[in-house]
Amino acid sequence: MKNIKMFARGIAPKLLAVTLLVTLVSGQTAAALETISEYNLPSGAGSPFDVTTGPDGNLWVLEGGQDKIVKMSPSGTVLAEYGPVSAVSGLLSITNGPDGNLWFTEYNGTANKVGKITTAGVITEYSSPTVNSSPYDIVTGPDGNLWFTETNGNNIGKITTAGVITEYPLAPGSAPTGITVGPDGNLWFTEQSTNKISKITTAGVITEFSTPTAGSNPNDIVTGPDGNLWVTEFSSDTITKVTTSGVMTEYPIAAGTNPFNITAGPDGNLWFTGFSSNTVSKLTTAGVVTNFTIPTAASAPLGITNGPNNQIWFTEQAGSKVGVVSGLNVAAAPTPTPTPTVTAPSSSVTPTSAVTTPTAPDTGYAAPASSARVLFTLLPLIPLTALASFYSYRLHRRSPVAITISK
Repeated sequence: MKNIKMFARGIAPKLLAVTLLVTLVSGQTAAALETISEYNLPSGAGSPFDVTTGPDGNLWVLEGGQDKIVKMSPSGTVLAEYGPVSAVSGLLSITNGPDGNLWFTEYNGTANKVGKITTAGVITEYSSPTVNSSPYDIVTGPDGNLWFTETNGNNIGKITTAGVITEYPLAPGSAPTGITVGPDGNLWFTEQSTNKISKITTAGVITEFSTPTAGSNPNDIVTGPDGNLWVTEFSSDTITKVTTSGVMTEYPIAAGTNPFNITAGPDGNLWFTGFSSNTVSKLTTAGVVTNFTIPTAASAPLGITNGPNNQIWFTEQAGSKVGVVSGLNVAAAPTPTPTPTVTAPSSSVTPTSAVTTPTAPDTGYAAPASSARVLFTLLPLIPLTALASFYSYRLHRRSPVAITISK
């Protein structure tokens, strides 16, 4: 069991709530029902990356800058802070597992693990069979296993709840990032460097579809309320709809947004974070975008999830806060939009052979005796012709060490 730092339920974090004016893609401004509230994390330089709702009904937040995991109530009160996990782990993505635990990825090459945490805070870590594979996103599959992407390893990984890992190789340089369960029962994922949106069956058969826009750098993916897949394309400032047959429709958003993660909301819309524009945005299935400016300037929003009480929760990496959008109109109907450009799929089917490697859980990690503090800084994305540096980890100890990894 890792170190546990508990926080009194009566001590609520600093809260900022504002009623927003929102900007539509047409440039018009209108009063919104939605409001944004922000909550500080217990570790000042927490650099939160992802958030999800746990099986206990609480929010679970990955603090990449502290190598810790925070449990927060739906009212924004910090209930506990667990960890640290492996030093400079690069905590990146978290999801609910089929076993009642939460599962997460440790992206940094010095950690290179998939971990799980119980709702009581007990942490177990499993090392990837591929060195420096950089586990990125993770999701529970329809087969009762966890599926994850390995960005540097160019693999799709599968891990059982007992910790047995199977890797399915992709082409070199694919750089898979986001992954989700599709409406067709397959796993769908993005290939950031090769600009593809792909699917893999639970038997390991892979089909790839090229995006219409070169250099778009698709990042995150989710199944929408309309039965299609929806993808953020970071570099081209587009949100793309993908049918299960691979037909893509691109919806342009404001230039300089750099959309990062995306989730399906309780209001029948898609919600995504704008990393460079400091926004959280709502997208109807017809393609109409509404942007909400985050109160904290330059907060670098990243993770986003459909949380309790019909709210949207998101992380602010630079602001070291967690935000929540309230007041969603769950009965709202989609708004019509002009017809966007539609492109046909360009696909290739590649059966792959799986390599299965059972791994023992890494339960013997001990935190450094010195009081190490991690400053976790997210750098702007540059075109990924080869994997450019995306995350920069700096470990401040007696002799400063700089570690650069890629996304």
